[in-house]
Amino acid sequence: HTRLSFPFDSAAGFFMGRSILDEEELLLFAIAPQFRRQGLGHKLLQRFMAQARANGMARIFLEMRRDNPAAYLYAAHGFREIGVRPAYYRTSDGSRIDAISQEMVFDD
Repeated sequence: HTRLSFPFDSAAGFFMGRSILDEEELLLFAIAPQFRRQGLGHKLLQRFMAQARANGMARIFLEMRRDNPAAYLYAAHGFREIGVRPAYYRTSDGSRIDAISQEMVFDD
């Protein structure tokens, strides 16, 4: 599933996910730098979650690097840490950063 958001003349953000059985995985989620801190991330994530719910998903998974500035966004929408992959991502300078696995379970 992919969704682009065009509230202006150019793409402001997008998400890409995949579903397996009753689980949705958020593979990519991005807001263009010039559109950040305007509530677009919340709206786009809400749309992703609503789409997953409407498709019968019971939970959503995502994985992000430990220093991801969107961590507050995911927490605000009910995601919680469920695992860590130590030193999973390699940065451009060769250092390593942990991957954080998160889950959000829909309440029935």
